[in-house]
Amino acid sequence: MELKGYEFPSLDRLAEYLSASPLAHRNLRLSKSGTYVGDGRLAAKYALIPNLHAITHEIAHVIDFYRCGAIERCGVLGFGMGYPEVEVLGQRFPQPETTRALRRELRVFAIQAHLLFGVLEVSGLDELHGFFEDSAHTLATSAYAMEDVFAVPRRRGITRKARADHDRVNGRYQRGEIDYPTYSDTGLLSYCVRTYERDRFEYALKYLVRDYQNDTPERVLADYRAAMEHSIFEEAAIKEEKAA
Repeated sequence: MELKGYEFPSLDRLAEYLSASPLAHRNLRLSKSGTYVGDGRLAAKYALIPNLHAITHEIAHVIDFYRCGAIERCGVLGFGMGYPEVEVLGQRFPQPETTRALRRELRVFAIQAHLLFGVLEVSGLDELHGFFEDSAHTLATSAYAMEDVFAVPRRRGITRKARADHDRVNGRYQRGEIDYPTYSDTGLLSYCVRTYERDRFEYALKYLVRDYQNDTPERVLADYRAAMEHSIFEEAAIKEEKAA
């Protein structure tokens, strides 16, 4: 079938597709929830729609935890992911100190790329490049960016160039060569904002591509099959069969 946007009309159709793919496994069960609840059934929906992108992302998390020796986190709501918090005026806010969560999510997206483009072979090289760019943007610079993205270090060289560009335009204004430049006139944001956004994007893209290059579809598939043998997923399969 054509995977337009990776969406499927129902969970049954998605399960049918997976059962005929290299990702077929007797313990693989799909959840109706959009969030992993820790019961061994993997979330397979984005915005209530069954989606191949969603289930391969969940599978990639399972593989990553298996590789890190933390497969037991698959028995916890949301894989037990979270940040240190700080309390301000009676409210609690995330207060990450490192990019650990961002780096983990980049590893997961790299694994997912191997699942989609290597194991399942759903598309070609051009779409793989788009996947890298979209993933780096989502994690590092979009409205859905990871909470710890602001722990990404600045790159001084890029910042110096942007400051020079800013000073050059401002110097022309001081000499009366141009009217006072607005952001819409120059296309420049504050050099600090503009370059730090680029710093975050390039940081995410660098580690995403590196993690992808250091892995293979064969290793990903082998680790997936090994991880799915864990009792968390076996018990979920048994429960579903008894309930059927």
